[in-house]
Amino acid sequence: MVTAEQRLADKLFAGYNKNIRPTTTGGEVTYVTFKISLLDIMEMDTRYRKLRINTELILLWTDVHLSWDPALFEGVETLRVAHHLIWTPDIILYNTAEPNYQSSILSTNAILSSEGKIELMSHAIFCSVCDVNVEFYPFDQQACQMKFSSWTYDVTNIVVSEAMVDIGHFNENPEFFLEDFYVTKTEEFNDCCPLPFSTLKYVVQLQRQSKFALFFYVVPGILINICGVYYGVCLSLVAINIAFSVYVLNLNYTGLRGFVVPRPMRRDAAIVSTKVEILSNSDNPDLPDHIRELFPDFVPAANQPPPLKGMITDYGLLTNYITNKHEW
Repeated sequence: MVTAEQRLADKLFAGYNKNIRPTTTGGEVTYVTFKISLLDIMEMDTRYRKLRINTELILLWTDVHLSWDPALFEGVETLRVAHHLIWTPDIILYNTAEPNYQSSILSTNAILSSEGKIELMSHAIFCSVCDVNVEFYPFDQQACQMKFSSWTYDVTNIVVSEAMVDIGHFNENPEFFLEDFYVTKTEEFNDCCPLPFSTLKYVVQLQRQSKFALFFYVVPGILINICGVYYGVCLSLVAINIAFSVYVLNLNYTGLRGFVVPRPMRRDAAIVSTKVEILSNSDNPDLPDHIRELFPDFVPAANQPPPLKGMITDYGLLTNYITNKHEW
């Protein structure tokens, strides 16, 4: 038994040509209502200047060849048919960054009404080129524009009308905050044709979540730099320590093997050790006698009163004294 919908479909598509724009006369304009429902900001790639969004796309237009009288078909007022069976407007994203554009749009059935109105709902993931400015990162704001227009029909054939943008089902992005989403209508010329094309420009305005960027990028970078400086200083101190250890061991073992330690080294070592010994123990009665004998001008004998506090403070004088009085 043939249903009313089957009889209706047979009647509508008998002699229907999906490749011809549906008009009764050649001079009629097809008005297409274009609506985008924004669902997600999937990616904002500032390096490659790309914005990827998840949307629901709705197209509305009238096809005079797909209308009928519901009374003749048991009151059937709507009919759902595969989208590839009917004519559809060739409205595309001009500034797409998707190499395989068709695969990013999923369309199933078109809804036909008895008045000839067509509604095509599709799921679309649009990837568009975006003018990115990261001068004030991580407090930057991006305004990405998506331009939709017919690819072959100018304003004398197709006029695209904007519908109110829909963000009722939008899911927040952890990295970017949606500040605004709006659309403007314009007409633009292409090099191919003398007449302009009806164009819609959707703008997605995003503000970077500064806390996200600071927590995941800036703060770890600072900590890594601090750790790098810390470990660099530690390695430098270890290297200096090893160098001085080798120097001291060289002084120690070279002397025992019969090699004379260079005079500048002996003089410097004697000056440093003598300064430390005298200046820290000049008032100590247990100071060795040989130190007192070598430096009688600076250290009194054991049976004499100690020098006044702060007496031995001239390092230059002591150094000259050691250098000129004794030949090392």
